[in-house]
Amino acid sequence: MRILLFVSIFALFSFIFLCAMNTFFTFAFLFVDYNMNRLKDPQKFPPVPTAHFFTQYNVEFYYAMGKFIFYPAKFVDLTVQPKDNTNLPPKYAILLVHGYGRNQTDWLWFRKQFTNLNVPVYTVNLKPALGSIQEIAYNTLTPKINTIKQQTNCDKVILIGHSMGGLVSSYYAEYLDDAGLISKVISIATPYHGTKLSLTAADENAKQMYPNSVFTQELREKIAKSKKEYYLVFSTFDNIIFPWNSPILDSVDEKHRMQMNYISHLALLHTPQVAERIDEWIAVQ
Repeated sequence: MRILLFVSIFALFSFIFLCAMNTFFTFAFLFVDYNMNRLKDPQKFPPVPTAHFFTQYNVEFYYAMGKFIFYPAKFVDLTVQPKDNTNLPPKYAILLVHGYGRNQTDWLWFRKQFTNLNVPVYTVNLKPALGSIQEIAYNTLTPKINTIKQQTNCDKVILIGHSMGGLVSSYYAEYLDDAGLISKVISIATPYHGTKLSLTAADENAKQMYPNSVFTQELREKIAKSKKEYYLVFSTFDNIIFPWNSPILDSVDEKHRMQMNYISHLALLHTPQVAERIDEWIAVQ
């Protein structure tokens, strides 16, 4: 019994240590990259106190651990139903799509920020985890959106994707939305031009996020010709997306963009200003 307890404690602390080191690696990369950008454009990249890097590191580490702290919630229906329980179908529903290596628990706080819109808000767990973005979109979003349509009979679905989830959402909207249900795609820290950090992984969807991969090039071209509305949230202080401006699409108007300056990758999902702006974008019909 003591051996089992010792092994369990050792495994727990080993896991926490690995998660801490992984987050530290991304912030070390961010520290170097941010300061290199500051040398090129000091106005866009003002000096950041070292203490702020330390603070954001701790915040990001906590959110990274949240996947495991709240792991049981992965298997729970996290749908937020509208307060007005009339028999009339909602005009639209919202589907939140998480990022690479994460799950629906990333949205525990964010999903409750749209109660004033009085529409259902759904979440999803992407699979297969190591599959291509095309596979993930087809195997996960297709049945989920069909279920949303059956349950709500809504006219439209708005996709909000974080990180790789924005690529999955965009791919579904442009290639798989045969019924024309998707009206808006809102991406948060989505690497539309890829990210250098993906070079550290070898699974299929990571390869598709290599800088300027064929996949992202073709997707950007498709979006540029799209009639669907796209909105972008990104940060100059992102510890996962390198270069920082990878989430920017030239085809998306400035009014449909929101730039944050001192917020890390997962912290964007817990920032009130981000939720408020997205709330405004959704409300415009």
